[in-house]
This record gives sequence, structure tokens and C-alpha cells, in this order.
Amino acid sequence: MNIDYVQIYIDKVKSGEYKVGRRIQLAIERHERDLEKSKDPSFPYEYKPELTYEPIDFIDMLPDPKSGQRVGLADFQKFIIAMIFGWVKKDSGYRRFTKVVISMSRKNGKSLLIAGIALYELLYETAPMASRQVYSTANTKEQASICFKMIKTQLQAVRR
Repeated sequence: MNIDYVQIYIDKVKSGEYKVGRRIQLAIERHERDLEKSKDPSFPYEYKPELTYEPIDFIDMLPDPKSGQRVGLADFQKFIIAMIFGWVKKDSGYRRFTKVVISMSRKNGKSLLIAGIALYELLYETAPMASRQVYSTANTKEQASICFKMIKTQLQAVRR
């Protein structure tokens, strides 16, 4: 497999197929700038698209907690996941981005995306091997419980 989900999204943005806001445009510009910088041995990070396949495939196959049906990830969701998991430190292989803030408007799959990432981290992360903790925060306990319930429902579906 030789897919770069970030580049696929960037190409669609540049072609005009997708319209994005200023912050996404800045993320794209940073990615492109850092790809060039990563050619310099002194730059501490590199982008490895192959590291994105497993988390994207896992999250993509998770069922929607309400319908029980697989929905599939949108290109922008694959872009977010690939940016998180694809950039690593050259010397250690550890992830470049360890804290992520995902901000988008209501009803765009934010909770589902966060639940998928959290579940992937809980099941497949290797550091630490034991006592892993995953946090999801929100403005209210009700909002935070939405994501928790999604994680719980998806975990039960995966176990079957």
C-alpha cells in the first residue's frame, strides 16, 4: 500500500474540490514546509505515511454507535488522523504531535472521530504498555459522556 492521505486531501483542496478555512490552510502550509525541512538531517521530524494506515483502517471500520453500520471516514478525517500519526521524531520514532485540539462545528463527526482515535490509542498504543489513560474533555459532563458512550459502544462492537 502506498497511499498518502494527507497529500490526497491537499490535492483536493488545491484543485478547489474542497474549500477550507484559514486554520486548515495553515496546517497544509506547515505540512508542506516541514516536508521540505525534513530533507535536512538536522530537522528533527519526518513524515511517514505508512504509519497512518493502521489507525485510519481501524477507525474507518468502526461502526456508527447509533446505527451499528460502518460509515467510513471522510477525507478531512483521514487528513487529521494522518497528521497526528504520520509525523514522528527521526531519532526515536515517537510521535511529533502528542496533544491535539480538534475544533469543528456541530454534526461534523467530531465525537465519532475522537472516539475512534481514543479507542485506537487504548487498544493499540505501546507506550505505556500498562495503565493507559485516554482523556476527552468537553464543556459539560453531558458533552463528555457522548464521546465516552461512543467509545463504549464501539468497543463492544469490536469485541463481537
